[in-house]
Amino acid sequence: MADEGIAIAQQRLAIRQAELKERQLDTEVRRPADAAKYQAEQEAASFLARRRAEAEARRADGMAEAESLEAAGRAEAAAVQAKAEAYGKFNDAAVLDRLVEVLPRIAHELAAPYANIKDLTVISNDGAGQLSKNVTSNINDTVTMLEKMTGVASRTRSRTGGDAPDRRGSRSGLASVRDRRREHSARGPGGRA
Repeated sequence: MADEGIAIAQQRLAIRQAELKERQLDTEVRRPADAAKYQAEQEAASFLARRRAEAEARRADGMAEAESLEAAGRAEAAAVQAKAEAYGKFNDAAVLDRLVEVLPRIAHELAAPYANIKDLTVISNDGAGQLSKNVTSNINDTVTMLEKMTGVASRTRSRTGGDAPDRRGSRSGLASVRDRRREHSARGPGGRA
């Protein structure tokens, strides 16, 4: 019986040691592993939530930018439409007024390259006088182009200061504009005389 009591005591000791090892394994391995797993899951969820929030913010920014561009495009289109309608109502005097406003700027831009010349050596049979002729020719060509584009003759004045017929035999410039305005006024509403 004594051997039996020793065997039972050794068995109980072995069970206690196994339980102790189980608790030690649980404390030293399983719980830290579970904690690390939980922490990794939380970090992954946090990272995923952060990425989703960033993506949503980028999408919202993109939508806002697209709406802003669309609004700017609509505003620009409306401005162009309004300008086109206003220009459609312009008579020749208004077109001529706009030309007179713009021509000095055009002349300035045409002459600007010559203003940047510091030293000039002219090797030409025409001489240095050709330079001013080139500027004048450029301005003349520009005015001719504008007249063809608008249909409004902006020059051709006689030496006496009065209006003179242009090459086609009709009066041009301000006199032509005045004549057309008088015709338009005489017709009255609906364009009838």
